[in-house]
Amino acid sequence: MLKLFVPKRYGGHASDMATAAQTIAEVARATVRRPGPWPC
Repeated sequence: MLKLFVPKRYGGHASDMATAAQTIAEVARATVRRPGPWPC
């Protein structure tokens, strides 16, 4: 799932999935710009 969003610059390793997930969350939050807590 998340590894589909992991570019080669992250290494594509499972250990980098956390970093990729955080990056995706930041980008999504910045794109939507919707106030309030984000349900996980």
